[in-house]
Amino acid sequence: MIALRALAVLVGLFPVGHAWAAAIAWHDQPRPVPAVAQALVAEWRGNVVLLNVWATWCAPCRAEFPMLDRVAQARRAEGLVVLPLAVDRAGRPVVERFYAQLGARALPIHVDPERVVAIGLGVEMLPTSILLDRQGREIARVIGPLDWEAGEGAALLDRALKPSD
Repeated sequence: MIALRALAVLVGLFPVGHAWAAAIAWHDQPRPVPAVAQALVAEWRGNVVLLNVWATWCAPCRAEFPMLDRVAQARRAEGLVVLPLAVDRAGRPVVERFYAQLGARALPIHVDPERVVAIGLGVEMLPTSILLDRQGREIARVIGPLDWEAGEGAALLDRALKPSD
């Protein structure tokens, strides 16, 4: 059923924020990030990182993107860093055009046109968001678009940003 829901999201049958729009998994134990992704996230250690693997041609990704830009701005002071990783084969130029059209201000541009990092992370569907703790370990994964400003998305971020005891 999860695969069917994720497929429906991928082809745009469900909007962002729909109850079936995302498959969410909070891990029982933090998981190490594969070596292939270490260089991308290393400079952000000490922050909670929301790594969003997406593409400009993915309708649900495009719908989720403005929200990620707003969340990055709104929650930066809490220690959240949003890192989009575009898997567009055309590379940086198409991603830069998308950012310009959108007016994205808070998000850095990272591209993975050969999908080396995405494959190393086990990403099979877009968008996929991977939440990393302050030590750079994967603590949650979301397949499909999610409303990061409210509901389950905001609750995930709140949980990740909560100071550990």
